[in-house]
Amino acid sequence: MNFSVWISLLVMIFPFSGEPVPSHGLYLGVVQIDHSDAGTNARIMVKVFTNDLEDVIRAAHPETFERGSTETFCDRNRDPIEAYFRENLQCQINGVLKELKFLEGSQKNDVFWLQFELQAPEQWETISVRASFFMEIFSDQSNIVQVINGTDKRFARLTKAASLAEFTF
Repeated sequence: MNFSVWISLLVMIFPFSGEPVPSHGLYLGVVQIDHSDAGTNARIMVKVFTNDLEDVIRAAHPETFERGSTETFCDRNRDPIEAYFRENLQCQINGVLKELKFLEGSQKNDVFWLQFELQAPEQWETISVRASFFMEIFSDQSNIVQVINGTDKRFARLTKAASLAEFTF
């Protein structure tokens, strides 16, 4: 092996910064809680990177995790996904903890779109959202939360240090 190939391999294996090379540069989740129709249900859309969801579900539920194609990941791992997000995406509306129900997941490019639903009162005075998902594995994870209640919109950026947002309407 010539010297330039050897140096190139060393640079790829041991980066100059001394830090491990992340699998991607951004650890971000997006959550939209939609109660715009003021009905008795709220729709929750979660957007996460495909490989991050697979890694987290494999780590959190190794006994029920099912390998296979990415296209059918959500169908095969329905129960572990629901259990994981019930623990790591919690919503209290007017002081009452609401249980998430996983509806479906779909993949587009390198992202999974996960749809959940929760029963909600028609009138919201407050909502507290804890979005700590993926933070147990990815310390740089941030989750952006948007809450839509009627015509009111609220936003928050949640991190490992501050994974709870409270909104008043």
